[in-house]
Amino acid sequence: MQLRPVMDTTTTTIDKLNAFLRDELAAIETYEEALHDRSAFSAKTELSQCQRSHELRANVLRDKIVSLGGKPATTSGFQGAWKKLVEGTAVAMGPEMAIRALESGEDNVLRDYRKGIATMDPDVRTFLERTCLPEEEYTHRTLSDLKHRLASA
Repeated sequence: MQLRPVMDTTTTTIDKLNAFLRDELAAIETYEEALHDRSAFSAKTELSQCQRSHELRANVLRDKIVSLGGKPATTSGFQGAWKKLVEGTAVAMGPEMAIRALESGEDNVLRDYRKGIATMDPDVRTFLERTCLPEEEYTHRTLSDLKHRLASA
């Protein structure tokens, strides 16, 4: 009889929360890049609000990971670095490309949350649905609105 390894659900939960945290850290870095040297950019206020929303989510995710006995990610990791490179190149091309790249990033983060939340333990799912998901929906909607506003200008 072959024994199957028992999966530690706490570790799995922490791993998933760290994946969300890495997404948030990558978003913060990308917004920083988009806001750098753009003092006259008309959407600077909205981008700053979105960056702050990602910072708040990163903080609550860190706290949740620690409360579960885990160690929070400190960087966005390889995938985050790749996203930052791709989105950073678009950001350097100008405001319209920056908004498109940021919105695409928001699409990915929102998709990750929606997909990942469904697999979480009920208490962690509730935590994410009440704290992170509404904020991600806000930043996604803000970038989508900005993209449409720039396209019609």
